[in-house]
Amino acid sequence: MFKVYVCEDNEIQSEKMDDVLCSIIKAENLDMEIGCITGDPEEIIRTIKQENNPSIFFLDIDLGCDMNGLELAMEIRRMLPRCYIVFVTTHSEMSFLTFSYKVEALDFILKDNPDDFRNRAYQCIMQAIKRNKIENTNEIKKLTLKIGDHVRIIPLDEIKFFEVASEGRKISV
Repeated sequence: MFKVYVCEDNEIQSEKMDDVLCSIIKAENLDMEIGCITGDPEEIIRTIKQENNPSIFFLDIDLGCDMNGLELAMEIRRMLPRCYIVFVTTHSEMSFLTFSYKVEALDFILKDNPDDFRNRAYQCIMQAIKRNKIENTNEIKKLTLKIGDHVRIIPLDEIKFFEVASEGRKISV
């Protein structure tokens, strides 16, 4: 199940985003749920440490605390490299900073037009779902082997057989 996370420090904006995102999920009957809506970036980090679902994040850039939305996005990207990040802010001048932070944002939405937010959030969600489906259908199943201190990843379609080695306690692939 896809999870949606929002980090927005303005309570009114946060409620509006929650309403819009929930209405999109309900109207499209998506296999998606709200994972967390908060103004605290640390809460987002604590929450996603326990998750392994495909995720989309809607982040404000100016969070009014020690960590801004760009730094939060960097931490999210480090923890969940295949997630989708959307910035929602009033600071249009900060759009270029997303490139210097190398967080690969899906979109940069300005808050000043609520109808635009609804349309762009819808497009982002649908794009994330589409990309996730493509990624999952193209995913090659692999076997991960730890040999001493080395890790070797072998695609399953390249394995012909397993055999117990004559020395015992060893397997040949």
